[in-house]
Amino acid sequence: MVKVIQPNLSGGEVSDAIAARVDIDKYKTSVYKAENFFPQVHGGLTNRPGLKFVGPAKGTGATRLIPFEFNTTQTYILEFGNEYMRVVKDGEQVLDTAVSLSISNITQANPAVVSASPAHGMSDGQSVYITGVVGMTELNGRTFNITSLGSNTFSLQDSAGNDIDTTGYTAYSSGGTADKVFELTTPYLEADIFDLQYVQSADVMTIVHPGYAPRDLTRSDHDVWTLNTITFTPSQGSPTNVTHVVNSGGSSSYDYAVTAVNEETGEESLPEFEAVTSASSTPDNTINWVEPSGAGSYNIYRQENGIYGFIGRAEGTSFRDENIDPDTTDSPPKARNPFNAVGDYPSAVGYHQQRRIFGNTDNDTQKFFMSQTASIANMSVSTPAKDDDAITATIASRQVNEIRHFISLSDLVILTSGGEWLIEGIDGVITPTGIQLNPQSYYGSTTLPPIVAGDIVIYMQPGQTVRDMGYKFESDSYSGNDLSILARHLFDYNTMLDWSFAQAPHNLIWCVRDDGIAVCMTYSREQNVFGWSRHTTRGEFKSVASIREGDDDFAYFVVERTINGVTKKFIERMVTRDNTDVQDSFFVDCGLSLDEPISISGYTKANPVVITTSTAHGFSNGDTVDITRIKVVNDDATTGWVWDTDLEGAGYTVANVTSTTFELQNNGADVDGTAFATYYAGGEVRKAVTTVSGLWHLEGASVVALANGYVVRDLTVTNGSVTFTEGAASRIHVGLPYTSEMQTLRIDGGNVADTIQGRAKKISRLTLRFEQSLGGWYGPDRDHMREIKYGLPASWGQPSSWLTGDKDVTMSPSWNKDGYIVVQQRDPLPMTILAVIPDIVVGGN
Repeated sequence: MVKVIQPNLSGGEVSDAIAARVDIDKYKTSVYKAENFFPQVHGGLTNRPGLKFVGPAKGTGATRLIPFEFNTTQTYILEFGNEYMRVVKDGEQVLDTAVSLSISNITQANPAVVSASPAHGMSDGQSVYITGVVGMTELNGRTFNITSLGSNTFSLQDSAGNDIDTTGYTAYSSGGTADKVFELTTPYLEADIFDLQYVQSADVMTIVHPGYAPRDLTRSDHDVWTLNTITFTPSQGSPTNVTHVVNSGGSSSYDYAVTAVNEETGEESLPEFEAVTSASSTPDNTINWVEPSGAGSYNIYRQENGIYGFIGRAEGTSFRDENIDPDTTDSPPKARNPFNAVGDYPSAVGYHQQRRIFGNTDNDTQKFFMSQTASIANMSVSTPAKDDDAITATIASRQVNEIRHFISLSDLVILTSGGEWLIEGIDGVITPTGIQLNPQSYYGSTTLPPIVAGDIVIYMQPGQTVRDMGYKFESDSYSGNDLSILARHLFDYNTMLDWSFAQAPHNLIWCVRDDGIAVCMTYSREQNVFGWSRHTTRGEFKSVASIREGDDDFAYFVVERTINGVTKKFIERMVTRDNTDVQDSFFVDCGLSLDEPISISGYTKANPVVITTSTAHGFSNGDTVDITRIKVVNDDATTGWVWDTDLEGAGYTVANVTSTTFELQNNGADVDGTAFATYYAGGEVRKAVTTVSGLWHLEGASVVALANGYVVRDLTVTNGSVTFTEGAASRIHVGLPYTSEMQTLRIDGGNVADTIQGRAKKISRLTLRFEQSLGGWYGPDRDHMREIKYGLPASWGQPSSWLTGDKDVTMSPSWNKDGYIVVQQRDPLPMTILAVIPDIVVGGN
């Protein structure tokens, strides 16, 4: 018998071409299949967390998600579709505070007709979120598209355009509000949204597309957004009403120009001109003007031999020219807009050294344009050029390769369709007269926006090859590696439509393929980890974007699902994977949670024990509640407290309630707290229920639930609800099930001279090393799987615990030459596999 161990699974899934490469180190860390598992940087395989339902996407057409991050607390996911944009913040659709309607009636009809005030001013296809209705509560907490019937009435539809039939709903009684889902009209057609390129600075996102003039998307509040065509002029206004006074007579003519210099930024305005006649051959003229807003000083220029040259600066609104010699090496800026017609609109955009950069117009695919320094809408130039002037340059390559992307690292990197270029300046500063373009490599990039991971660029090479690129000191250049070479089966014959980087905490790059499958790469260059996995759901992934919320990055997906025969597109948010309690595990898709904790502020050491809550609890006598996370006094501990074990539990009955207090009973008897430890702090109480509602988006679907850590299968959503027959629970997660599966590569003993590959073998025993795991199946193949058995609490509702450590199991006996091991997680529970340790009986050939 041979005992071997695979202690590292961070290599992820590899292709058949690698499955025989026992000679490379990556074989020892990789697996044959990782579906709905992802590699962890430290070595394990972890089943992916579930997807929480956010809301329906508008309509059934193409939808793309784009991240918008202003600061750590104001981050958004933007939903782009056919000529519209919507906003998601912190897992919820943003509502339009300017359109909040009071409902006065809802008909029991097909379609339902809503009467509300004031006049709604909405058009067909826009959406409302309804809440607070008394009577017809089936509509509460749902988003509907509308068809406008009048200034105060509209009918309801779902996101697929089907009428909402309320003939079987409870009759409307009173109340309710209909809040408009915020929506911004855009010019971008459905066919164009995946070709949009964008870059963000503070509250402004610049969006470009070769078919549209470049625009700025500006946010000033959660539901206040504007999208405006960029006006390429200085933000500093020019002086107005420029006049002159001739101080001496004559017949000569002189032309002047006056510009304003912004007091804060130093930006110079466009010039305002004034022609002076009847002046002497020796000029003596006073120029006057009206002050524009923001100006701190003024530059005055006089024409000589057809060129305007600098003659002085003024802080007031007049300047006297007493025959000052013009400096024609310093001329006023000239207005310029390179993007003023179809064919001249850019399709790439970026920032570097306080300049905004545009590139790749249909008329000149290799040319790029940089704004003035610190003046991102100012494309003005001077003759001769000044250091802070706008810049125009062309990449002169062996082929005409269009510019695809600008990436600002310590240097400016430009990715083209055929190569990678480094843009440098003299002493590190790029100026119109000091700019150098140096090729780095000739791989090329697709239009998929690159990902920046720390100081590394990850981009898609033509042929669907993923590469990274970073600066290497030894070669003083930017270079990198092919990151997809070991998992070509995930890329061949498919195209990546969208991708994003969820850096914290697991370093995951999520990619959406054109067939609706998602693939994921765990990437950490410093740890030499790049492991791939595939991810499936009961539907098709269509778009992905990630955004920082709190301390973690969360991936949002557009998922197309067919529910009860109707195809719809949903926006869903991947939940956190890191929990401290199995009851918080969320491993369902398109799911929702019922988890409404109420903070405890104390309890009495009495018979019966009385619980006090921080706010009104809303309980009624006879309700069932669960209690967790109470700290009690412990004089022996350095912290002064320990977790409570007296009250921690489920299935209590509430008695003698007031607004903020209640007594506890257990099996009909009062709970005696006289011997309990003294309350210290904290604690939560939750009402336990047997029915979960609000699941209308899954109407008719077969779903699974995790209720207080217990798996409840074979549920069907009916009238937006599911009901448990096993008992009540207070922390419930309901949604579509999915299976996570890991299959090892062929078992190898590591001895090339006497390999066990190609020889008959039987795995008799297996040790699986887990971290915070519960549930699972295992076997030599999918036809001979056995369930992993765990000890469970004696009664329903009592907290279950996960396993961190080894689980020894007996394999289904099977002689074969492969020696595969398959591990599955079929239930909505966590599983992290740290090591696979089989006992192998080796036979002959």
